[in-house]
Amino acid sequence: MASVHISSVEDTNDEATSCKKLANDLGYFTDPFLKYFCKECPKRSPEINRGYYARYIGMQECVDKFIGKTIGRSPQIVNLGAGFDTLFWRLASCYDNEDMPVVFEVDLHTVTSRKCLHIKTKKHLISLVEKFGKASIAKGELHSDKYHLISCDIQNTSKMELRLISSGLDKDKPILFLCECLLVYIPCIFVQELVTWVAHNFHTSQFVSYGPVNLSDTFGEVMENNLKRSRCDLLGADLCKSLDTQLDLIKPFQKRGVVTMDNVYRNVQDKERRRIEKIELMDEIEPFYQLLSHYCVTIGVNDTSSIGLSTVL
Repeated sequence: MASVHISSVEDTNDEATSCKKLANDLGYFTDPFLKYFCKECPKRSPEINRGYYARYIGMQECVDKFIGKTIGRSPQIVNLGAGFDTLFWRLASCYDNEDMPVVFEVDLHTVTSRKCLHIKTKKHLISLVEKFGKASIAKGELHSDKYHLISCDIQNTSKMELRLISSGLDKDKPILFLCECLLVYIPCIFVQELVTWVAHNFHTSQFVSYGPVNLSDTFGEVMENNLKRSRCDLLGADLCKSLDTQLDLIKPFQKRGVVTMDNVYRNVQDKERRRIEKIELMDEIEPFYQLLSHYCVTIGVNDTSSIGLSTVL
């Protein structure tokens, strides 16, 4: 990304992977593949750990609903700024060749190169990739029948489209685009270009983005300043000022919606929420809900084939 400091973007990937592994190790959720990408997990507050649980289940629910609507229709998943995300392996351990979605991941070359190294040196990772056919790893990329790891600048949508299509992306089949804590680090003009590119070119698709929101209130301003001090600049922060700015961002889609993470967490079944809240105790619950209310999942949907994608909203 030409306008983003590469080492800072890598740091955000490493931090997210570390936080997810810690939450996994504590028992918030089960992801047996995180250990292959991360060894050290610095201690975090219960609020952060439980927040990563909400983030994890929120994104996974979007994936599950998409697959539920598109299974048998050759679904595809494009994970933008994927970092060390483990979605492919979680799916590969559950689906056979016929039902397995094709997963495309796009990220900076420095990130994809490191991920390739992890994959080819970890037997369990490469064996699940080659469960569906032989894999080719070269120049910081990996290509196989069901998994493509592509090095490309996400800000350059024209080049990215060519790379995705040359890797086998079929624009006529259902596609789920995932952006997990990505857009806030990209200049607004490129975020808007990316969203418009998806909305105008992929007519049976979902666009799902997780990131901060409500940065215009007092809590949000403090959070934004803290994030800026600890990570790279929030170049897309102006699009995260409110729920309305998020809805405006995805206006090019046929259907759109935004849900804050406090609502995602409140909708967790009572039995599961009781289990989660026993893992680590919190002195007060309200600051946790306040933190969650400043993150959201934003969804845009095109469903020209009328297969029911808009019902996930």
